[in-house]
Amino acid sequence: MRKTELYILTAIVLLLVPQLVAAEDGSSAHSRVSVFFLYNSWEEDAPAGVNDLDESAFGLRVNQFVTPEFAVDFWSTFASAGYSDDQNADLNLSSLNDTRVKGTYYFKEKLFGVSLRANLPTGKTALTAEEFTLSLRLADNSRKFVVRRFGQGLDIGGDVFVRPQFRHIGFLFGGGYIAKGRYQVLADSPAEYRYGPELHFRVMAETVNNGGPLGMSGELVYKSYGTDEFDSEGIYKSGNTLILSGRVRYSGQVSGVLGLVYLTRSKAQLPAPESATLVEEIYQSGRDEFTAYLSGTYPVNKRLRVLGRTEYRDLSANQYDPSSGQYRPATHYLGLGAGAGYSFTPILSGSAVITYYRGETNDVDDLTGLGVAMALTFRYR
Repeated sequence: MRKTELYILTAIVLLLVPQLVAAEDGSSAHSRVSVFFLYNSWEEDAPAGVNDLDESAFGLRVNQFVTPEFAVDFWSTFASAGYSDDQNADLNLSSLNDTRVKGTYYFKEKLFGVSLRANLPTGKTALTAEEFTLSLRLADNSRKFVVRRFGQGLDIGGDVFVRPQFRHIGFLFGGGYIAKGRYQVLADSPAEYRYGPELHFRVMAETVNNGGPLGMSGELVYKSYGTDEFDSEGIYKSGNTLILSGRVRYSGQVSGVLGLVYLTRSKAQLPAPESATLVEEIYQSGRDEFTAYLSGTYPVNKRLRVLGRTEYRDLSANQYDPSSGQYRPATHYLGLGAGAGYSFTPILSGSAVITYYRGETNDVDDLTGLGVAMALTFRYR
């Protein structure tokens, strides 16, 4: 499918969204449309000099129950990023990003469900050398950039899940598969890259309808990846990923959430010397990640609520030598934030949160970050 046709398809979806939202029936009770702005800026003060990396993203998200059994989720962003350092580097990248669409159909009063999803390649590919260099920096998952890939191939996938309930505990068991498409990486080379397919499984348990102020949930996600291809040759296979998370919620005059997330990766596979065969890497290139967060909300009146949040994140160094190009350093930082939400009407609300981050990379380099999140959300009762 040519990119021009995909732009037309996305435009059609955008034109249809208001029509879907305008359907005033009982199925719209949980539907919402959000327009949002996200900004993240990071400064690293290293022995080699100071460098700055920032990204702004404007987006639209639609969660629409077309019928009580069928829901559509639509996500589209436009992002702009920049990088500068003391060596006079000045890199910039701006474009519409890939569009994500998901449709979910529920059966038996939402006991079972089936989802189909697609990543439409409306973003920017065929990058210049400078744009590609910047894209590699944005892909660093130690930062909090919402858009880490400005564009890639056409991805198509699906999920199935079941949600049984036993007394006051609800469960979710699910799994799915995503096939990845090819895309041109560099403007001056026709070679195409394709990420390996993804197979994932999910198990979740949470308290439901327990009548008290406390609620708890826990989740396990496992992802396995196929072989990445460049110019139709297998060159890399990502290590499998395991994510464990837990959350405690309190609902009262002051509401709060405490959460923990741990992510670990197995070793990747790389081409063997003088061979096209992929073998497990000697040292682990992936990093383990740990995140803890706490947030609280207080209603000042019926329309205004204020909130505070704190977050701690720690990423271990990988196993490569610091002199190696494959080395990724240890990083940790603490974030403190505050914000407010305001209900303009029963169906229209807005929110804004600002978070300041402070930490270190490799226990030597100072790391400073600033995050801004603003959203305007329209809901149907």
